[in-house]
Amino acid sequence: MLDVNNLDYKLDQFPLLGQNYTFFDFRTDDGVVFTDYFVCDPFLISFKGKLLIFFEICGYVGDKYVTAIAKVETNESLTFIENFSVVKYANDKAGVNRTHTISYPYPIIVQGELYLVIEEYSQQLETQVYKYDLQLNNLDAVGSIPISIYDPNIHEIDGFFWIYGIDDEYSIRVFMAESITGPYIEHGSSGLYKGKDFARNAGAVFQWNGSLIRPFQDCSDSYGKSLGFSKISIDKASGFQILDDLPFNDLRITGRESNPYWATSKSHHFAVLNVSDNTICGLIDAARKLHITNHAWTDS
Repeated sequence: MLDVNNLDYKLDQFPLLGQNYTFFDFRTDDGVVFTDYFVCDPFLISFKGKLLIFFEICGYVGDKYVTAIAKVETNESLTFIENFSVVKYANDKAGVNRTHTISYPYPIIVQGELYLVIEEYSQQLETQVYKYDLQLNNLDAVGSIPISIYDPNIHEIDGFFWIYGIDDEYSIRVFMAESITGPYIEHGSSGLYKGKDFARNAGAVFQWNGSLIRPFQDCSDSYGKSLGFSKISIDKASGFQILDDLPFNDLRITGRESNPYWATSKSHHFAVLNVSDNTICGLIDAARKLHITNHAWTDS
């Protein structure tokens, strides 16, 4: 919970994990058991009367290391979950291959259908658009953008679809299309913004006091150093624009080393739950827990 007036925030344990699962055993409804796991990049969306959370899960299934996009259904107070299932694996689990990853499942509803834009890496980085079938719990690839970007956001504004994220140089690349499936072309505003301290997206954009707010990562020292928020605007003429940081731009949300649920004081993803004039409440992906022992990243 971020208190705008007092420029302070409070971090609590994500109740779904603590209430329903142990730290060492994460079991899907179809019987897949992840051990030594962590979850990250949560996105929330209401669809067909359900509140869905899409997220990345990484861990071991048996003796195989697996990265996947998963989904749970919950309520607005996040007091229970059901229908927990894997939506898409990064690989076929045939072997331990840490170079295959899948993450950042950004959801959007278009004409009553649910789509996800996902960052994937196999032989190379890819940014794909998928249509999601809730009843069958599967994804069908329907589009992509010409180049690959990290942590892609997507919006529909005035009849156009916009996808933007950073390249390897921390430059924000911007693409637009007249259809969710594309074809996407690079907009003139692509590449105007560059910087490790603000360029990388950090979760779904949301409305607050009449403004469009983009969570971003401060990666100036390392990946996911902290979270910040900025006002943005997007239109066909000007493309993607960062208007300014919020009044509390000097406040950076981090994890908390004294809290056992975070391993470090890092923070890199924000999923808004609700807002008021003075507060912004959301889920924060802060850092991997201390028990993680054998993942591909060195800061586990």
